[in-house]
Amino acid sequence: MYEKFSVILPIYWKNEFSSFQNTFQSILNQTHKPSEIIIVFDGKVEKRIEDYIKKKKKKINIKEIKNVKNLGLGKSLNKAVKICSFNLIARTDCDDLNYKNRFKKQLSYMKLHNLDVCGSNTLEFSSVSLNSMVKKNPLMHEQISRRLKYRNPFNHQTVIFKKEAVLKAGNYKDVPFFEDYYLWVRMKKKGSIFGNLNKILVRADVDKNFYGRRSGINYLQKYQFFLSKCKKIGYINNLEYLYLLLLRTSIYLLPEVIVKFFYKIFLRK
Repeated sequence: MYEKFSVILPIYWKNEFSSFQNTFQSILNQTHKPSEIIIVFDGKVEKRIEDYIKKKKKKINIKEIKNVKNLGLGKSLNKAVKICSFNLIARTDCDDLNYKNRFKKQLSYMKLHNLDVCGSNTLEFSSVSLNSMVKKNPLMHEQISRRLKYRNPFNHQTVIFKKEAVLKAGNYKDVPFFEDYYLWVRMKKKGSIFGNLNKILVRADVDKNFYGRRSGINYLQKYQFFLSKCKKIGYINNLEYLYLLLLRTSIYLLPEVIVKFFYKIFLRK
């Protein structure tokens, strides 16, 4: 028997009903189903989504968090983690598809290696160009720890983590675009054990704005804020801060078409 676990599913006004429906169904179709789903409404969402959730409450235990206004992902996830009933918590995004054996495989792998965080590979699929890429990450704790300073070593929409380890590290914080990454940094400092499963367990849909959101002055400023938080807690020193900031500046301020090329050639398989 597998342990009981929770699923967190945050949604906000930009999420389309059809994508949400497909994601939710991919959770219900799992070979090992969650015992509860925590849905965070970060502000108002499409009414069809609310109506759909009401119907699904007959099939599975659903808890709802409704933010009166949009608070951002970090604050929403912070709330969700706190009300999860179980120590094992799966992260999901409402525009991705979870392969039916995702939870079963990850929970087995976590138990086998006594992990606090377990991720997997993703298949990034573009419905616009009909192209796909596999995003892989290092597998073992030592490799992940070495990568951590330079790049996020997890695909956030694939992770399952232990609530007790997340709370020990201070839970999610309001660090836009880097909420998960900053959590991994703090969990590393608290001694958490990491691992990635070398299997594609989630299909992440890449929209036409994917690369635009990961470039430009706004994204660079968010990355600088993230780095300053890492420096403040002693994870990186002043020299590392400058090096990492200069390195990302040379990438994020390039034209979007070049950023897209960089991602495809160097950061994906």
